[in-house]
Amino acid sequence: MNSLAYQVVIIVNNEQDTISAKLDELNASMDGKTWILQVVFNGSEDNSVVEVARFGQDRSNSKNVHLWEYDHHDDVEELKQKVVKEIIERSGQYPI
Repeated sequence: MNSLAYQVVIIVNNEQDTISAKLDELNASMDGKTWILQVVFNGSEDNSVVEVARFGQDRSNSKNVHLWEYDHHDDVEELKQKVVKEIIERSGQYPI
């Protein structure tokens, strides 16, 4: 039986006060699974990236944590589509 592997994509915009707890909840829910975390910063101007980097270095049970930085997009759905397309195009660079 093959086990499933996951790529989790989250969009972040100025979430430094809440992102750490949210990432810990995600980590707990993915315990025992093979997964990669893709974090997309949608023009964040706070220290969200610092919190995500700490998570990736110290607490994540994911195989990898990848950070993507984009200028702010008002249309988050458009940004999601753009990011997913880019992740698919680059998927060979970070296989699960």
